[in-house]
Amino acid sequence: MGNKERKPGIWEKYLTLWVIICILAGTILGRVFPQLSELLAILEVAHISIPIAICLFAMIYPIMVQISFGEVKKAIRTPKPIATTLFMNWAIKPFTMAFFAWLFLGDGL
Repeated sequence: MGNKERKPGIWEKYLTLWVIICILAGTILGRVFPQLSELLAILEVAHISIPIAICLFAMIYPIMVQISFGEVKKAIRTPKPIATTLFMNWAIKPFTMAFFAWLFLGDGL
């Protein structure tokens, strides 16, 4: 099979423009609606902004796992694997990791 070179899409082709537009939109939103910064300050846990953490995760995770955005649409239509993974990662794994910490480190935590 030949190795076809993929043409850059609209996002890749105009990435600099998109970044500039987002910077301008954020600046304008901050000027027009100054209460947004107060709202974002409230949505903070242990000095970590929850909205920023969610957005960073949404940006970085697909790159790390090399997700095709076409596949994301399929995943939304079949939520069972996603729900299972979320349940395992958030409801079961913290307790198993705490158990292993207790098992190997004892009461010296």
